[in-house]
Amino acid sequence: MIGIEGDGEAANIKGDVTDSVSFTNPLTGLPETVSGTAHAQTDWIASVTGRLGWTWDRVMLYAKGGAAWAGDKYSADLPAFNEHIETSVTRPGWTVVGPFVYFDLCAEVTASFVV
Repeated sequence: MIGIEGDGEAANIKGDVTDSVSFTNPLTGLPETVSGTAHAQTDWIASVTGRLGWTWDRVMLYAKGGAAWAGDKYSADLPAFNEHIETSVTRPGWTVVGPFVYFDLCAEVTASFVV
């Protein structure tokens, strides 16, 4: 068995973190604190995979793997400096599955598992 598959999904995966840094101002010698918030969001995920396997009777053994991508946005807010920065990036990656075994037990029942 040989095959190729493409997937694309919309996503709404996001997270925020707010943190503060305390320091001594070198001009005044007084302690100060600066706070900021960072945001991250994944808007979409896509992959293209190839599949290679063997079949016997009602059993199929195969593995698949390929390239994957995620569309991410990052931003940060620093109110003390009246600053907002943001960027978008497409991150590349990979995907591998296998060996994967599929059993066709009868017309109505199938079973599968990843070893």
